[in-house]
Amino acid sequence: MLEIAAKTFIVMLSLLDYAGAPKSVVEDNICRLSEVARGIATNARTSESLLDLISLGYVESKFGYRGNFLISRRGACGVFQQIPKYAYPTDFAKPTCNSLQSPDEAAFRAAAALQEMKNLYGEERFCHYNSGNTCGSQAYKYQSAVFSIRSRIQKIFWRLQHPALATRAVSRFLHTVDWCEILERAIY
Repeated sequence: MLEIAAKTFIVMLSLLDYAGAPKSVVEDNICRLSEVARGIATNARTSESLLDLISLGYVESKFGYRGNFLISRRGACGVFQQIPKYAYPTDFAKPTCNSLQSPDEAAFRAAAALQEMKNLYGEERFCHYNSGNTCGSQAYKYQSAVFSIRSRIQKIFWRLQHPALATRAVSRFLHTVDWCEILERAIY
């Protein structure tokens, strides 16, 4: 699990670099980002689920890399921007916006939602994650953005199989002072 979390963390840093996230902000919140990586790795049941969660976390909030309390104007909370009253799984107690700030809780609920939506809607799961029961043009644009990022993530994971290329994936962040516990162990 640690290896998957470490690789997820590297993928997240590579995506934030791609997005042009300010290095200083990312470094100031590196421990929070490592918690998000661990939450994703812990709650992803399959490699497809791992790709889905990373993609969703990136599109919804850029993994909350700024480290602040995440809540949208519409009341969606946490890294995966879930509205508490609609959160999955439905047979669990409803979360609060505070509880969805926890990367593990948020990843658990996002994984459950994506699995349910995959069972119901197949490839349109992201469209429905974004919009509920019906998908309009904005939701299809959202879904397209998620699949585009998902494709990029697959390429990054491929690069991680080749150590020389993996270094380039996080080149801006190599001199970070505090990589936190997740990166203190070897991932290869």
